[in-house]
Amino acid sequence: MKDVSELMGQPMDFFGAPLMIVSAAALGSRWVVCPKQLDLSWRESAVLWGGVVARSGSKKTPSIAKVQNPINDIQRSLDMKFSLALDQYNLEKSCFDNMSKSQKEKTGAVFAKNPPEHERILVNDTTYQKLAKIMSVSPDGIISIADELVGLMKGWEANGQEAARQFYLTAWNGNQPYSVDRMSRESDRIDRCFLCLLGGVQSPVLA
Repeated sequence: MKDVSELMGQPMDFFGAPLMIVSAAALGSRWVVCPKQLDLSWRESAVLWGGVVARSGSKKTPSIAKVQNPINDIQRSLDMKFSLALDQYNLEKSCFDNMSKSQKEKTGAVFAKNPPEHERILVNDTTYQKLAKIMSVSPDGIISIADELVGLMKGWEANGQEAARQFYLTAWNGNQPYSVDRMSRESDRIDRCFLCLLGGVQSPVLA
């Protein structure tokens, strides 16, 4: 971290805080912290929120990107896993579709397999409804990395996003289940709503 700080000419804080948040996201929701050594009933999730505070043009985004590689590696692995599962699903469905009606009746073949779900660990720009959908198939939790955290939070006040603040606060807790139910689509059930949040903030805007 010291070498990167010197190479980019930025304080180590620019890398230290994002590194802690990225590490928490990499550990994910399967890990908890027990504050009391002999009382394992008190458990806290390793959810961290934070950002790099500096003026515009201070290399906030490149600094965050420098420590983001572990998350990118995990996401690439999840993308590959989904791609292979989707190819296998399409192959099996194609074989079933190519069977004649008489073959299906004779063998009693039924294609009841659902398409694979795309597990994620990283999001950048999403509504809370879509984020809930992603989290419902991503049991290890999510990290949201935004260029401007203030812009993200202002989005919570937009029309149709009135419940976003409640959702994000539940995700900050990291231990609670969450359900999104809408008449227009299927319900999304999250067993543990776990979201790490990382981004940049301009100091004048924060002030």
